[in-house]
Amino acid sequence: VVHNLVLSGLAAADVSLSSWADTSHNSAGAYLSAIPLWGLVQSNRSTDSWIRLSKVTLVLPQPDYAALLAAALRGDAWQSGAVATAPLLRGVSAFQPGAQQAGGVLSPASPSLLLSHFKGWGVD
Repeated sequence: VVHNLVLSGLAAADVSLSSWADTSHNSAGAYLSAIPLWGLVQSNRSTDSWIRLSKVTLVLPQPDYAALLAAALRGDAWQSGAVATAPLLRGVSAFQPGAQQAGGVLSPASPSLLLSHFKGWGVD
């Protein structure tokens, strides 16, 4: 378990290259993301290993943050929405924004997003 840590400067790569990628869907073009935490998560999904994070701040590249914020704004329908971010969200099995957001109510202009639960791309 990793906790009370700030991770920034995360490297983005094509999510289809991850062993966690859902290869049952064919998407046009690459989707670059840092969310799989390429340097931390093992590349072999068959080991069923996960990295557990607690009270960790991730400073995401803007496209990743925008995709997660848009999903949070959709509420219970977080997996629906933009076709462009579908390759990213297909790798996520649990996504729950926290009840208390910094700065109050969550909006499209929110500068941060607090998640009470996230599981996907080898991160729990």
